[in-house]
Amino acid sequence: MVNNYFERIDRTILQFTDIVDNHTINKNKFNETQALLLGVIIFIDKSKLSFMEFIDLDVNGKIKYKYHYMNENNEQIFRFDNAKHHPDIKTYSHHVHIGNKISESKEPQLFDVSIKIHDKLAINQ
Repeated sequence: MVNNYFERIDRTILQFTDIVDNHTINKNKFNETQALLLGVIIFIDKSKLSFMEFIDLDVNGKIKYKYHYMNENNEQIFRFDNAKHHPDIKTYSHHVHIGNKISESKEPQLFDVSIKIHDKLAINQ
């Protein structure tokens, strides 16, 4: 089951080869249902996405995640995460940081975040 999840992550990155310059992903499989993924994707404009997913497929997905997108100077553009530090957000614990603003968010997939980055890069070209 975890291996299928790993394959889905790899396929997601392959769908965005037009904007991905380089990437590394460390996949730590604990058992057939639990794993930790740590990755960095460098894009053609030198911006980067640092991400982490701790998954447990027995409970339907991600226990903890973050998708931290930064410009080439490592300044945050946005970050999706489910850290439990904004209980006032309606979608708690899921939220997104854009600049200094915290907003509601559903739990994203790597594909969703990649689409958002793809759209941003397409506008800037």
